[in-house]
Formats: sequence, structure tokens, C-alpha cells
Amino acid sequence: MEIINEILELFKLLKESSMEPPKIEQITIMYDVLPKELKSIVTYSSSNTAEEFYEEIKDKYSILSYRMDRGEPFYTNLNINRYKNNSIYKNNQSNQEYEDKMDID
Repeated sequence: MEIINEILELFKLLKESSMEPPKIEQITIMYDVLPKELKSIVTYSSSNTAEEFYEEIKDKYSILSYRMDRGEPFYTNLNINRYKNNSIYKNNQSNQEYEDKMDID
């Protein structure tokens, strides 16, 4: 959250010096510095201003930090398929299975 606060301060300074970037560019810069957990739950919209987007980030961050403090998993599905180099890694709690699609045996 400190990085987002610093970015907002820079936007305010740029606005005072009449070098304000466009609204969508401000939101894009703020979105790019978010962790992947927040990126997946924050709504990225060009209709928001940087301040509105900041408020949404704060709301989602407080919910996410509350869940993490309670020990709740962020992802509830434990069998998520991840695709890497045309291969599928299946996440199981007991062991990691590797399935090669080119193996015909």
C-alpha cells in the first residue's frame, strides 16, 4: 500500500506542474504494481479515477489481509491446473504429478 500512496503523491505533483498523465495511464501504473492476489480481485476500469481506484484497492486489500490473518486460503480450489511449456502440472496436496502430453505410453 505504501507504493500506491507514493504513486498517488507523484500524480498530485505532476498535476500541479501541469504534466498530469491521462486517467487510464494512471490506473494502469497503479494496477501494474499490485501483487497478483490483488490483481485477480480488483476491477480494472477506465471509468474510475486514480482516487476511486485507490479506494477500491484499499477495500479489497483489507478483505484480503483479514482472510490471510484468519488463515483462510485465498484460492479454494486445490486442484488448479497450471500450463507450462505445453505440459500440465496438477497441484495435489499429497504429491506433485507431472503429465507430459507428448508421452504416448
